Amino acid sequence: MECADDQACIDPQDCCVLLMARLPVLGRVKTRLARAVGDEHALELYRCFVLDTLAVLDTLSASLIVCFTPEDGRTDMARWLGEERTYLAQQGSDLGERMDAAFTHAFARGYARVLLVGSDIPGLSAHVLEHGLIALGDHDACLAPAQDGGYYCIGFTRSGYCPEVFRNMVWSTGDVFVRTCKRLEQGGASLHLLPLADDVDTVSDLAGFWQRSATGTPSLTRAYLERTGLGKLLQEAPSSG
Repeated sequence: MECADDQACIDPQDCCVLLMARLPVLGRVKTRLARAVGDEHALELYRCFVLDTLAVLDTLSASLIVCFTPEDGRTDMARWLGEERTYLAQQGSDLGERMDAAFTHAFARGYARVLLVGSDIPGLSAHVLEHGLIALGDHDACLAPAQDGGYYCIGFTRSGYCPEVFRNMVWSTGDVFVRTCKRLEQGGASLHLLPLADDVDTVSDLAGFWQRSATGTPSLTRAYLERTGLGKLLQEAPSSG
């Protein structure tokens, strides 16, 4: 599918982005990162990650659904991110079940092209997401690898949806992306790959973001690292990229 303007290819009646997000509670978010920077910094950084991600998603023409956890957190999420947004409680006993439930909900609402993204990618690119939605015009699926061996974005068309990629998967391991690609191939899905990016789970990931963001678009995450002095400390930390 070709369009003179990327956004013109993205119809909010047809395209949707699902954002997987957790209610920010001290000691409950970014626990691996917290081991290095402390619970308070980890909490504030996660808030920045989510807000930076939303700032990118809000530039897209696609509809947006914030998929939140815990299930009883809607009031607090809406108080934080705004009542005007559409919210959906995550359902399922593991990450795969929760992602499957989110896709199933979006397709049931009538969307034909759906992307799902995480909330720990402060350097997320709007152009990459636009490209993913457009690619779903002539592919069953799209997938964006993360540096740690997982993925930070996955997308499907309603007709090409392959829920098998979410079932009996061992998450948070270094071969999730490879195994997901294999399952899509086995299912006969046509796949479009998106560019590699880094999510932020550890202090080395954060150091990598600090280095890359020096010449990038201003962000709340970058501003927080500068304001608190964490950025200077990260200059001495090993970087993931």
